[in-house]
Amino acid sequence: MKKDDFLTWKIITLGFYTVDRFRKFFNNGNGFRIYCRANDLINQPSFAVSPREVGVELVRLSVGALGFKGEETRRNIYKRAFDELGCKPCPNEIGIALRSQYVNQPMSEQILVGMDPIIASDGFPKLFKVGRHSNGIFFLGVHDGDPGRLFPVESQWIFLRNSQWAFLRD
Repeated sequence: MKKDDFLTWKIITLGFYTVDRFRKFFNNGNGFRIYCRANDLINQPSFAVSPREVGVELVRLSVGALGFKGEETRRNIYKRAFDELGCKPCPNEIGIALRSQYVNQPMSEQILVGMDPIIASDGFPKLFKVGRHSNGIFFLGVHDGDPGRLFPVESQWIFLRNSQWAFLRD
């Protein structure tokens, strides 16, 4: 796969939700859940949201689409996506933004956010995971963010496309 072999998967807006607004969204009984470990990441000092609305382009790639034949480490997945394809790490806000804006997510799908891990309160690095259970419940969860952690070839990842912002609002 080369830099021009993949297309923008989705354009989403950052800065639309403050952390408090996002929590209200999850607590209004609309079929969305935020798991405690994801809530823990949002409470960490390194978690940040954009101070203004900005649109970003996301690419979605499986471990197999990145050219790996079997399980691969997060370190090597990122190296291929960033160094060879020119993708960028997602701002950590992408987890909450994608969860609130990806309302047609298929049942049983889970997508890992290719971001710099956040150190959780347990002292371990974590990544956001955006998914939908087979019962229809949408969720924001976490996944182990250790660089040596292995991911199956079918694992789906999103990364920031290396391009200009789609739009910007003050």
